[in-house]
Amino acid sequence: MKRACALACLLCALMLLAGASAESAELLENGGFETLTASGAPAGWYTTAYREQEGYSRLAVTSEKAHSGQYSVMVENASLNDARYTYTVKVEPSSMYRLSGYVLVESMEDVGNGANFGIEGLYAFSECLYDTNGEWQYLEWYGETGENQTEVTIGVRVGGYSAESVGKAYFDDMSLVEVATLPTGIVADLWYVDAAASVSQPEAQEEDEPQKSTALFVALAVVFLLAALLMRPPLGKRDHPAAPVAFAVVMLAALIVRVFLAMSIEGYSVDIGCFTAWSLRMAQNGPVGFYAEDYFCDYPPGYMLILWPCGLLLNAVGLSNTGVSLLIVKLVPIVCDLLGAFAIYAFAKKRLGNVAATALAALYALNPAVLVNGAAWGQADSVLALFIVAAALLASERKWSAAIPVYLVSVLVKPQAILFAPVGGVWLLYCLFQKQTQKERTAQLCRRSSALPSGLRVLRPS
Repeated sequence: MKRACALACLLCALMLLAGASAESAELLENGGFETLTASGAPAGWYTTAYREQEGYSRLAVTSEKAHSGQYSVMVENASLNDARYTYTVKVEPSSMYRLSGYVLVESMEDVGNGANFGIEGLYAFSECLYDTNGEWQYLEWYGETGENQTEVTIGVRVGGYSAESVGKAYFDDMSLVEVATLPTGIVADLWYVDAAASVSQPEAQEEDEPQKSTALFVALAVVFLLAALLMRPPLGKRDHPAAPVAFAVVMLAALIVRVFLAMSIEGYSVDIGCFTAWSLRMAQNGPVGFYAEDYFCDYPPGYMLILWPCGLLLNAVGLSNTGVSLLIVKLVPIVCDLLGAFAIYAFAKKRLGNVAATALAALYALNPAVLVNGAAWGQADSVLALFIVAAALLASERKWSAAIPVYLVSVLVKPQAILFAPVGGVWLLYCLFQKQTQKERTAQLCRRSSALPSGLRVLRPS
């Protein structure tokens, strides 16, 4: 009998050890916010917000509500903002973690991300809560670290990147532990952008890097200005047999420089994270299942369709190949940069000759601002510029059946294209009126003038 009891106790001990090995020790030393500094702030936690002006947000330790113990933290946004408490911890590379805690939403407008957990500097967040019926609600979120990642900064927040919220929420009993396996049906989010960007760098290097980038940009601008001055004489020449070869060399050089910049410079981590996530989601769900109420995307469907092939390529090469994945994410602006240079060449060649056309194309393709904006930062401005230029060229030739559809596509790519509508509208009206005789213009103006009082009556409040 004693042996049976001893065996049972041994089995229980082994089961407890197995359970303990599945989850590591707690990584948040002050997850309950019970340890305070001399100033009354929770030890190890720091506050930050998108808008830090007085009156936007209030973050504080409070004893008004607590899931356990005496204290919790409160985050309240009086106006649209992304405010949070953050905590930085050491982590193991290529590992999975569970971030959990309790959230009580006192009031929250149904806008933005509401109350949630997030990772600082990344477009990654947990389930968003807007109403917990006045009760504490348990929330957990699983994430995966990168192959060279050594730390992560988690946050309890109200709002999110480009998803600011108005409301008040409490957070308590936060926990971060490493897990060996994920629950059934759970997919871990990526708590990193790429392997190179996740490595912790000394503070001195972080401070020096922007200065080096600024100095390099200024140097490139000076070189570009000198090159532009040297190109003034060729602008007066019309044609030369070697000009097409020179144009091909310029385009090849522009492509090589862009590939190098794209693969060596991460760009804005949040924007790159968004474009990467949207590309992968398009590849997984297609255009029909892309948009959802609980999924953030502030770009219209036109640009998502352009990102679709990028998502397919990312799935093919894998995110672990950092340089190639960055190149794929920035592939759209790179291609549009080169197409824009080709459009300039084709337009100028008809009017100024191939020599001037080559010079103008080179000034655009090798412009430091264009290089940095697209290939280095990965922004989508060149995509919009290409469609607007195409629409303008077609409109200048009065090919309205093609110009108007191209312009509408540009609006679906980036809504900022609407800013060009007044200019295009004035040119369209001019072209329409130019084809009419004086008698037809007078009659049309009379008809429109007679309709004006009716329109004003409709607009006038009753």
